[in-house]
Amino acid sequence: MLPSKLTTGFHQRSIAVRLMSLVLYTLLPVAMLMAWFFNHDLDLSRQAAYANVTSTAHGVAAQIDATLLDHELLLKALALDARAQNLHKADRFDFKHVLRTHSLVVAVGVRDLAGRNIYATGQPLPDRVFQESNWGRLALNAQEFYVSDIQPAHGKQGWSVYLTYPIRDARGARTGLVYAEMDLAAWSIRVMAGVSQNIAVPVIDRNDRILMRSGEPEAFIGKTMPKNVADSMRDKVDKTFVASDVSGIPRLFAVLTQPKSGWRVFAGVPQREVFAETIADRKIIILVGLSTLIFSLGFGWFRAATIRRPIAQLESDVARMMGDHQYRSSIRGPLEVEKVAFGLNTLLDQLECQYRDRLALTEHYASMLKNAREVIFLVDAEGRIVEALSNEV
Repeated sequence: MLPSKLTTGFHQRSIAVRLMSLVLYTLLPVAMLMAWFFNHDLDLSRQAAYANVTSTAHGVAAQIDATLLDHELLLKALALDARAQNLHKADRFDFKHVLRTHSLVVAVGVRDLAGRNIYATGQPLPDRVFQESNWGRLALNAQEFYVSDIQPAHGKQGWSVYLTYPIRDARGARTGLVYAEMDLAAWSIRVMAGVSQNIAVPVIDRNDRILMRSGEPEAFIGKTMPKNVADSMRDKVDKTFVASDVSGIPRLFAVLTQPKSGWRVFAGVPQREVFAETIADRKIIILVGLSTLIFSLGFGWFRAATIRRPIAQLESDVARMMGDHQYRSSIRGPLEVEKVAFGLNTLLDQLECQYRDRLALTEHYASMLKNAREVIFLVDAEGRIVEALSNEV
């Protein structure tokens, strides 16, 4: 029922409206196709951006892994060396060569299982500070290589990370640990050297504090991430997602979790930058589409006016024919309109001929009645005499 009403309503529309509708119906699939291509371009841009940040995150994570593995092997060798010495005779240890061969290490030391300092290349942390710190307790209980979260650098400004490895006796029992203090600022510069400027790469510890960052590290290292940002990233493990960074800029992120340290490496590129080219193309496409639509509607309106002009003239001719039966249409226009005009002229000519024939017949019958000698009766359908005509009457 409804489709038939719509069809009837459409057929009752003017030529201009029908032409405009035809233009819109023609351009609608084009618009849908353009929208599909635009969304497809967005998906391609998104996939390319995710591939880029994922590759960057993998690269940074690989460098951190390599550095941790290198220093794990170093501490393991130092632990074996400490095992051969008397743990409580500090004068037997000499690990200063490590500072010369490993530029990221700023201090090396040995502590017993009670957390008391046995040996240090520089001024060590006070025993009480180490023993009461969370990372100190975890390091003392660690059965293998341990990586702390970010800590204030001891004896200077800046931030550090402590790496520890247990010292075991001949029976395999832990007797203490050897540790290395790492310079985070220097480590961050080394790791982030190859990162593109448009990609932000923060490395976050297990307490949501920034360990390293590709841009402005001195302004961000050591700071705790805002709670809303940290909460939005907390469950993101080895995946890609969209979130706002600490500056409130929406970014497309990739994240990897370090197996040894539990640190998370994020790599993010501004979402606006990712889609900038596609959005610029969309603006051009929309501008071209609107121009095409306006031109098509204007051209359709012009053609509708061209088509309507002879039809309006034919309508005027028909109105004149109703008052002047001798008038004939001489319209010139589209073939279909000329055929209609010719048909109307032919119809009027035939009606004129029939009228003349009928008039002649009427005159003939009138003459017959006038000259007839018999009485002529005109009766109705019920047989009653309506009129009697006779020249004798």
